[in-house]
Formats: sequence, C-alpha cells, structure tokens
Amino acid sequence: MSIDEAHICAAKYATEKACPDRDGAREIRSGWYFPWRFAGEPLIGSNGIIVDKRTRRVVRLGSAYPVERDLRAYDAGYPLTAAHLVVTAVGDKSRAIALLQQLRVSKIEPEEAHGVTWRIPRVLSRSEIQAKLMTLPADFGVIQVYFSVELLERARQEQCFSFQLQEAAV
Repeated sequence: MSIDEAHICAAKYATEKACPDRDGAREIRSGWYFPWRFAGEPLIGSNGIIVDKRTRRVVRLGSAYPVERDLRAYDAGYPLTAAHLVVTAVGDKSRAIALLQQLRVSKIEPEEAHGVTWRIPRVLSRSEIQAKLMTLPADFGVIQVYFSVELLERARQEQCFSFQLQEAAV
C-alpha cells in the first residue's frame, strides 16, 4: 500500500478540528502512521492513526502512551483495540494467574433491575482464573489491548502463557 492510498483511507477520519497530516506520515512495518494536524488546540486522546497495509483498517491511537510505544506495539502484532484474550497454553501456572489478575480479566454478569438488563463486568477472582485455565483454550473475554500491551508482552517474554487476541466486534 502506498502512502497516497493510506492517506485516502486516513482522510475519511478527518473532522473540522483535525485531519491526518500526510507530511508527518511515517511508514512502519505493518502500516502507515499519520499524526493529526489540528485546527486550533490539540485534542486530548489523539496521537494519530495507523492504516494497516494489508487490511486498510484504521486504528485510532490514544494519548496515554508515547507514539513510539504504540507504533512498536502495533508492529509486534497488538491490535490496540478491544479484543478477546484467549489463553492457548500455560507455561507457569502461578505466574500466568498473577498476570491475568493484573490484566483485570472479567466476565459480564447480566443483572435484572427495574425492567432493565444491566451487563456489568466483574473482575475474576484468582480461583476463577485458575478454574478457567483448566480447559484450554480459555477465552477471558474482552480486554482493552491498548492499556495491556506491557503485561501481555511480559507474558510472552516470560513464557508463562501463550495467547491469541481476537478483535472484538465493535
């Protein structure tokens, strides 16, 4: 995918206040990064966007982390969006449980109140995580990958568990 093709994809996300800056674009292994050019004050939560070379999918970056971290994470295969965390193998069970606790994996427990069904996430306990790991692959539900990259990378490096990230439907 050329920079021009990527910029056309990115331009669809332009607003009155911000547009993808072609002059500031940068090619990364998996895509093209475009910082925002702002009309006025920069917007919070807006470090730019990535256009995936293969899929043409656009990923909006937050601003909680430096751009360089986000670009490295994306090139390492982290989708930086909401995704199902599926544990496929466990190397070190106690370390895996500890990291999954730090990820604050949760489950949705529908609850009826006042004629409304509430879908409230509840963080899994250590024993619930341990029980889920008894049967692999184990789907730990949706996590926000953008905020979990460092913990997931630690799991990979320490080989305490292997996982797949399956992007969640939006």
